[in-house]
Amino acid sequence: MQYFSSERIWRWAQKAGFAIADQGLFSGSHFVVNLMLARWLTPVEFGAFAFSVSILLLVISVHNAIFTDPMMVFGSGRYRGNLPQYLGILLLGHCVVTSVMALILAAIAYAVFHFFSVQTAKAILALAVSCPFILLLFLLRRVFYIRLDPASAAVGGAAYLFVLVGSGYCLHVANALSPSSAFLCMGLSALITSLFFLYRLRPTPLRSPVSEITTVCRDHYNYCRWTLAAVAVGWLPTNIYYFVLPLWKGLAAIAVLKALNTVLQVSFQTNAVLALLATPLLSRRFNEDKGKMFLLARTFLILAVIANAVFYGFLLIFPKQILGLFYGARYVDAYPLLRIMGLLAISTGFSAVMGTVLRAMERPDRIFQCSVVTLVATLTIGIPLTAHAGVEGAIMANVIVSCINGISLFVAYSISMRQGSPASTRLGRAG
Repeated sequence: MQYFSSERIWRWAQKAGFAIADQGLFSGSHFVVNLMLARWLTPVEFGAFAFSVSILLLVISVHNAIFTDPMMVFGSGRYRGNLPQYLGILLLGHCVVTSVMALILAAIAYAVFHFFSVQTAKAILALAVSCPFILLLFLLRRVFYIRLDPASAAVGGAAYLFVLVGSGYCLHVANALSPSSAFLCMGLSALITSLFFLYRLRPTPLRSPVSEITTVCRDHYNYCRWTLAAVAVGWLPTNIYYFVLPLWKGLAAIAVLKALNTVLQVSFQTNAVLALLATPLLSRRFNEDKGKMFLLARTFLILAVIANAVFYGFLLIFPKQILGLFYGARYVDAYPLLRIMGLLAISTGFSAVMGTVLRAMERPDRIFQCSVVTLVATLTIGIPLTAHAGVEGAIMANVIVSCINGISLFVAYSISMRQGSPASTRLGRAG
């Protein structure tokens, strides 16, 4: 059969390879920048950067809910035949929404300047300037997945890595590196990469009648009004500690938490790639044979747990050496905390696979319900532990809440397996 020809398989293997490279380049660039800043900034400065990054993650989540997530659905479906015009409309909306976001961030910076920290206020103000370009990059790189052209996204990822790391190093040599200049570097790198993406995509923002703009706005509103509700629920459990820790322990405490979290990004990004590979395979098995899907899900789960357990083993045996390799002598004293936080590698690997299985079973409602459980656990366990024990309490809370999340996802999966497919899916197959 031509459908399974070696040429076709090779072509799709190349696309998958470029997709993984794109993911690695973009994630790797931020990973390297975090290492650079942790080594070269003071703990207070790095804490200000970490505080601002948590705000950036919320802004990215909101922007993704409004633009990127619906675009991945509609751009591959109803607007596929007129993608340049559709993208042009999204770019107009992006300009409006990010302008509002930038003003809100500037207002937050003004409040932080008067009531909290001048260093943090400057970082948030730089973020306000940079966020429209950073968010534009996140939007445009996903368009290449709609076009089944991850190679262009990977080329952009390489350019972004080169400009970001290079400009950050130049600032360090010039003794001008700070939280605010780091965000300006991110904005500049995103702008340069986005210009390359725009040249490749050629959107047509000025050729759309008002009726089509209204239709796109309505479609995105109907899609994102539910996903926006999930943004805060998903963002709070992992980022709230960057806001509450300074109340009791100062910005330097955030720096320790961020430094340890950066070490674990190796595991987190591996889990993300595994989920990226597992999603289409599990979805196909779910529609063909649920028994085979169960066996494949178990294989991915075993693989994730073993890989993360090996990673945790290195953290358990060589915590001082690993922290020394990453940060020199700056955060080596926190090695006992790394041994505790390393448990997150196993729990998040388990949760990543279970969440992927639920998505393949077309049950995002179950994932949202588990997110609510996680949020409740964070508020009732995480914050009191952080208030009582500072950084150690925040790390212990992270591990406990992550385990609760994994257990809730497994329970949701078990219930969904007994109940079968959601009604909408069954009706679709019956038709």
